[in-house]
Amino acid sequence: MVRLILKQIRIHQWIKNLLILAPLLFSGKLFVESAFFYSVLAFFAFSLAASSIYVLNDIKDVESDRNHPVKRNRPLASGKLSMRVAVISAMLCITISGLLLYFISNSMLAVILISYCVLNVLYSVYFKNISIVDCIFIAIGFELRILAGCEAIGVKPSDFILVVTFFLALMLGFIKRKGELKVLSQNAHGHRKVLSDYSPKLLDTYIYSCTTITLISYMFYTIDEDIIHLIGSDILKYSLVFVVYGIFRFIQLTELDKFQGEGDPTTLIYKDRALQITIVLFLAYIIFCFYGYRFMAS
Repeated sequence: MVRLILKQIRIHQWIKNLLILAPLLFSGKLFVESAFFYSVLAFFAFSLAASSIYVLNDIKDVESDRNHPVKRNRPLASGKLSMRVAVISAMLCITISGLLLYFISNSMLAVILISYCVLNVLYSVYFKNISIVDCIFIAIGFELRILAGCEAIGVKPSDFILVVTFFLALMLGFIKRKGELKVLSQNAHGHRKVLSDYSPKLLDTYIYSCTTITLISYMFYTIDEDIIHLIGSDILKYSLVFVVYGIFRFIQLTELDKFQGEGDPTTLIYKDRALQITIVLFLAYIIFCFYGYRFMAS
């Protein structure tokens, strides 16, 4: 039962909310105890709130999910988990999230999280059926994660990081839509109405445009004077190698049948060893830049 509930609240999707910890890492406050503590609490508050929305969406879409080749295996859609247990799990998640926010006692962080919940409800009810806007809503959700992480530790977000986050998330959203077109094939339009407004060629255009802006924005971030001053060197620019490979690997996987056309970026991270290694190396280099190099230079 516990395993089914964890699967239903999509605990594997919590990896998206690790973005909340990004400001902690990039601000040089990783080893500041209070900053680390509040970042972790914000992560769990966001993750639990997101899980409650996932469950509510699955309850709403349970019938259509049963006709989906992948989603029909979800606990609720497959009938392995009762509707009653699903509702209770959603209520429990949102309650614990609220208690964490109360403990953190940061009104702006609460506003950001509530905005995220409202955004997702609006997306589920209406905006997921409007092409391009559906992916923009997803990207805004990632922006709110960055803002939440900044608010949790009291730092101002870099303009470049906000641009990078938005267009990276937009790119991944279009990659997911392309994956859905491949998986669902002729049934794509029937399962998700908005897919009728997309085509693989059109999505490729969007993906490549977002990729270009993401890479250029990240490049400018790495050579920003404030970042160079914070690190004490311009060595962050070399991390662009990992970013380029990681993004190109995502795009490559959308063209391959290695994972049966799977286009969900989260799922691809769990399945693809090359992406996992790239992410680990990227994080290791970031930690070296912001902490190791500064320590050696001091």
